[in-house]
Amino acid sequence: MLWFENGSFLCWFGAAFFFEEHDYCFMISDMDESNKYFLECAVHGESEAKILETVTFLWSLQQLWKKIARILDANPSRRIFFNQGLWSPEQAVVLASRPNTTDLYIIDGYFETVAFAFKDDGTAFVNELEKRKSSFGTLCIDVDEDKFPFSRASFQTSV
Repeated sequence: MLWFENGSFLCWFGAAFFFEEHDYCFMISDMDESNKYFLECAVHGESEAKILETVTFLWSLQQLWKKIARILDANPSRRIFFNQGLWSPEQAVVLASRPNTTDLYIIDGYFETVAFAFKDDGTAFVNELEKRKSSFGTLCIDVDEDKFPFSRASFQTSV
């Protein structure tokens, strides 16, 4: 575990799942079937602002949206797994608008009360997907029905 001055902390795999509230869990792996994960961790803190400050620091960019875009652009051949966290519409647009194909997996969290979600029920993500000229890649949603990150209305607009 690493503690940061703002009171947040970073956990790697085993320790990452002891804390249910106020966290962002993420995993980035190679796209081949080797399952050699190069990053699997969670950032925890008292507030979303502190967590995002730490994640931004860790991913070495000053602004969250630029950070996300840079990671996706620098790693176009990676699988990205989300199992916890609450993404804003701005973050969702960055995720859906990358020029390269993306393999995105939204999976069940390790705790029943925590899941990955969009603040706007996925509306911005789906709207941005509809604007794409190229294929998004893979979008795999493997969650319990009560943790589905899209509202019925936003998800049906893409069908």
